[in-house]
Amino acid sequence: MKKIFEVFSLNCKKALKNAHAFAIKSKSQSIEMEHILLGIARQKGSIGSEILHQLKIHTETIEKYIGI
Repeated sequence: MKKIFEVFSLNCKKALKNAHAFAIKSKSQSIEMEHILLGIARQKGSIGSEILHQLKIHTETIEKYIGI
């Protein structure tokens, strides 16, 4: 049986790793949806970041919301 992270794309793995770092930076007890959203937004070249860019959801806005 494959481990769960083995099925994720490289961009997804990086976004989750960044989300974890953002959660720690914001002193959160857990990785929240906004941390994952910021991780996706900062993962340049990923489909997720491109969609967020087209929707005019910028990393600065997410960071301000989170308090980073």
